[in-house]
Amino acid sequence: MLKNLIISVLFFLFSLPLIAELRTNVHSISRPEGLSNGAVNTIAKDAEGYIWFGTWNGLNRYNGSNIVTYLPGSNTNSIHNHVIRELYPTASGPIWMLTNKGLGFYDNVHDQFASYFTQESEQMNYENDIAIAHSDSYGTLASVFGRGVFRFDSIAKQFSKITFDEPSQPVSLNIKRIHLVNNIAYCITGSGHLMKISGNRFEEILILR
Repeated sequence: MLKNLIISVLFFLFSLPLIAELRTNVHSISRPEGLSNGAVNTIAKDAEGYIWFGTWNGLNRYNGSNIVTYLPGSNTNSIHNHVIRELYPTASGPIWMLTNKGLGFYDNVHDQFASYFTQESEQMNYENDIAIAHSDSYGTLASVFGRGVFRFDSIAKQFSKITFDEPSQPVSLNIKRIHLVNNIAYCITGSGHLMKISGNRFEEILILR
């Protein structure tokens, strides 16, 4: 009993330096510090080292001391929607984002925004029917339920619809989510099928439900 107690005490004493090394400063960021909204959907670090917070009311850029907030405005170069759901920083600096009204693109050089897929039909559920995926090696893909899968042309600054073979065309219209993993594009359909894009066709991986 005494031996076990001595071992426990020694273990605790020798662990103290390690515990001290693991301690770090925690800085709280909330509305009093300038955050536009307390409900944060997504956090990302960009190529320049800024920390971005996508909230239910604004996009926030944090430099370690101050917060800059981006909200929709009358300027055509303003961010187009106040709800930021997902953020996808690129290695070159710009940031892609999924909002409640399509996709947004932040140009870090000119500090301005462009928007895509913001004028869809009234039947479109923007929260569930539009998805985006990005990797620096693959590029940027977007899916719009009922319309298809699109690839971003960085030269033309526009999305172009991908043409699939005839058997895959109905699948391309039924995509709800899209993800890039190791330069392979995986899609989830509205009927719960996990698919992989292989050239100009879809390959079924498994049925999720």
